[in-house]
Amino acid sequence: MGHTEAWQCQLAHSANINRLESGGWVPALSTWAGHAEAVATLLWMGTEVDGADAEGCTALQAAAWGSHKDMVELLLEASTQVDEVNVAGHTALLVAATMGHKAVVSALLFWGAAVDRVDPEGWTAQAVAAVQGSTAMAQALLAWGLDEKHCDTWGWSLLHLAARDGHCPCLCLLLESCPALDCCSHEGHTALTTAALHGHHPATELLLHYGADPNLCDAEG
Repeated sequence: MGHTEAWQCQLAHSANINRLESGGWVPALSTWAGHAEAVATLLWMGTEVDGADAEGCTALQAAAWGSHKDMVELLLEASTQVDEVNVAGHTALLVAATMGHKAVVSALLFWGAAVDRVDPEGWTAQAVAAVQGSTAMAQALLAWGLDEKHCDTWGWSLLHLAARDGHCPCLCLLLESCPALDCCSHEGHTALTTAALHGHHPATELLLHYGADPNLCDAEG
């Protein structure tokens, strides 16, 4: 008996398909996260798609974390809230970007996920891509818009984040889209000084090539 048939058999004898496990999950959506056909059957039979487990993780975020694109799309078709956050303040888009699941990120964006939604530290999915140096991910996210003036809670822009770790391909992509070249962090550091302080000479040269001002001083002069 296949996965879908097994669940259909169990559901046929079940009094409550939305009964929660001790951890807070609807069993159907947690056990079969990744078996899109089974999940489609469960959703058709009325399984709850909203709500979270005991740790505040929704079914959509679990599917995004596991790179289950088909399940993500099924949940969104069933009217799951695309920008619902978990207890850490993360949306499914931020979860998928953190895990590097570009196909899931693209699906979530297609379904209206807010590309500029921030977590409690002021990070967006674009910030995650900049930190990871994921050019493909950054490119997919930038296609849906960019707030060039946005900074995290430390005043770090996307350029700061990419420059800090010397991610030149990602940095180059951002420089093509982000005119706010010399914005300063709360400590007064530009992306250029950030790259230089961390010893990333190629990133430093790249920023200079794009016109970063080498004469700007930080908070200590």
